[in-house]
Amino acid sequence: MDNVIKFVPRVKGAGDNGAKPPRRRPPTTTNAGSSGGGWLKAGDRIVCKITRAEPGGYALTIPKLGLQGFLPSEKKLKPGDEVLANYVCVSNGRILVQSRFGQCTARDPNGEDA
Repeated sequence: MDNVIKFVPRVKGAGDNGAKPPRRRPPTTTNAGSSGGGWLKAGDRIVCKITRAEPGGYALTIPKLGLQGFLPSEKKLKPGDEVLANYVCVSNGRILVQSRFGQCTARDPNGEDA
């Protein structure tokens, strides 16, 4: 039995200090900037203002956060229109949003401003 190694249980704090390994995935929230916006999570509802048409959608601004974004859409919108949208992610340095249930204005079904 010369080839058997004695099992020695690992003692917490011996060499590894009991520290957890670092996270492999970044958090699912996005820092919306220091202009008073705070953090955005996927699915957050935000009001956006269309600035111009672009191939595949529209460039927009998020007035409350002072950020630029993009809305992929085939709908006919014009600069100045407000759209109620859901935050998706950050892509190419811009906030990517998704039209919320086909709404084209920033009013909810009850007629109240978002």
